Amino acid sequence: MTLDPRLKLGAAALALAGAGYAIHQADVATRVTRVEDAFPEATYLAATLDVVALKSSPVFGVLFGPDSGRVFGLRDLEARCGFDPADRMDRIGFVVPEKGDKGEFGAAFRVRATGEELSRCAAGGGDGAGAGTMKKEGRFFVVETPRSGARIAYRPDNASGGVLLLGKGDWLAEMTAALEGRAPRIGAGAAHGGLLRRLDAAGPLTLRLTVALPRDTRERIRGEMARKSANTAASLARMSGVLGVEAAGLGVALGPDVSTLRVELTCETPDDCASTKGLIDETRFKLQKDIVARLVAGPFIDALEVTLDGTTLSARTAGRTEDLARAISRVLERGGPVDPGEILGDRARKRP
Repeated sequence: MTLDPRLKLGAAALALAGAGYAIHQADVATRVTRVEDAFPEATYLAATLDVVALKSSPVFGVLFGPDSGRVFGLRDLEARCGFDPADRMDRIGFVVPEKGDKGEFGAAFRVRATGEELSRCAAGGGDGAGAGTMKKEGRFFVVETPRSGARIAYRPDNASGGVLLLGKGDWLAEMTAALEGRAPRIGAGAAHGGLLRRLDAAGPLTLRLTVALPRDTRERIRGEMARKSANTAASLARMSGVLGVEAAGLGVALGPDVSTLRVELTCETPDDCASTKGLIDETRFKLQKDIVARLVAGPFIDALEVTLDGTTLSARTAGRTEDLARAISRVLERGGPVDPGEILGDRARKRP
C-alpha cells in the first residue's frame, strides 16, 4: 500500500511514539501536559482544537461525517495499529513562529494510547524512505524524517499517553524547551498573553486562535493598499483602525445546545479600537438587511455584542448549535442559494 505524505508523516509520528514506549517505559512523567505548553513566547499564530468537544458537537458530523480518521488523514493507519489514531487525540495545537522560514510551523498532539498499542504501530510505521533516525534527547524521543525534513518528538506523560510534537529546524527545539519550562511560553508574551486570558475567562473553548500582528507587517499592508488606485482616501481612512490592531483572538465554544463565538482585539490606541468598532457596527447593519445572511446566521448576527475598553475590543455572539449545524449542512450540500424552510424550518416561514 502506498501512503500519501500526510499518512506517511502520521505513520512516522506513531512509530516514534511506540518506539519511545518500547525503549524506555521507565522514563515516564506523572503530570498531564497541555499542548499549549509547547507554544514558545516568540509565536506569530497559535491555534488549539479540543477534539473531544468538537466530536461531541453536531457540527462535527455536519462538517466531516462519521469517519473521523478521514478528517485527520490517518484512516489507513487503523489496520496496522489496531485502533483509529484519530480517536486517541484529545487536543491538537498548531503554532507558527514569529520569525522563521516561509511555511515553517509546528504541531502538538495530546495522544491517548498504551505502550503496546503504539509499539504495534511502530512495527509497520515509516515515511516511505525508512522510519528515520531516532535518538533520545532528555525526556523526548526524537526522530528525523529524511524525506520531509520534519522532526518528531514524543514525550510520555504516563502509561496511557503523552504529547507528540512535529516541526522543522530550530522551531521544534524551541517547542520542546517551552514544554519543559526551559524557555518562556506563549502566555508570557504581552500580545498573546492578554488575549489568552480574556478568551479563557469565558470558559472552555472548542477552538482558540490568537495572532500577533507586528507593526512592520501592518505598515506594509497599509503601503500596498495606498498604491492601489481603487483604494480611495476614504476607504484607507475606514481601514486605518483595523490596521491599528496589534493582536487578535478568536474563541469558539460548541455546546450541545448553544454555541458561542468570541473575538478579542488589542489596538495600538483607543481611537483604533473605536474605529474598528464602527466598522463592525456598519457591517452588522448591512448583514441584518441581507436576506441570505439572515437566513444562514440571523440569530448570531442579532445577538452580536461589541464593547470597548480603551485599547481592547470584545465582540461576542451566541446561537443554537442546532441552527448552526443545519445552516452549515445546507450550505455545504447546495453550494448556493438555500431554501429558508430547509435552514430554519417553520421559524423562517413565520418571519414577516
